[in-house]
Amino acid sequence: MIDQNVRKLILKEIQQVLSHPSIELNQSRKPDGSWITDIDYELTNRVEGLLSKIFPGIKIVSEEGSHELSFPCFILDPVDGTAGLVSGSGECSLSLAFMPSADVKASEASGFITHLFGDLQVHQDMLTSVKRSLEYDGLVSRSEWKKGLYQEALMDQDRSIEPMGSIALKLAHLVNGDANFVATLRPKSIWDIAAGTILFSKQGGRFFYDGVEETNLHQLIYSKTMVWGKESEKDWLLGSK
Repeated sequence: MIDQNVRKLILKEIQQVLSHPSIELNQSRKPDGSWITDIDYELTNRVEGLLSKIFPGIKIVSEEGSHELSFPCFILDPVDGTAGLVSGSGECSLSLAFMPSADVKASEASGFITHLFGDLQVHQDMLTSVKRSLEYDGLVSRSEWKKGLYQEALMDQDRSIEPMGSIALKLAHLVNGDANFVATLRPKSIWDIAAGTILFSKQGGRFFYDGVEETNLHQLIYSKTMVWGKESEKDWLLGSK
């Protein structure tokens, strides 16, 4: 579903939005404290409009749009890591998944993640050509790292951990072979994790939710510990909790 032509059209929309002089951040806080900007709204409108035109009748679930989850559907986060957009760190990405059902291993399931300010892109067409060239053992949330939430686990067993904003961007690096695992201890929405979970699962990777392997994404919010990686990495992290 999310083939090369669709990806090119989405990238064109991203380029037009980010380079348009009249589109400003105009950042504000949502009720939950997270950032929202005019770029989030503009990309939502453009990408949803594009998908609706190419795939009429298929529902779209998105952070700034509909939250009515039913299948089949597209799942969109136009700017995952908006804090990185606001701060200027550049740690933000667009994440798009197509899910014919809740099963992340379904043959027609597909995903696409692109760094908004970099060259990193991952999608199902490149999975067989990925060669793992690890830079880190694991990638974790920058905000969680600053709060010291991984220190207990690291005291038990030292690992090379890199904090990074945008869970979708971290999952893109995982799929790209830059790390062994990704972990988060704080709630995430399905639009944050759907594309990355699908792509990692298609590589044979495993997703653990609250310590149990999960192959279905069927709820909007995931509020417990999540680990994408091997069982040993999940046990290392959860053993310290």
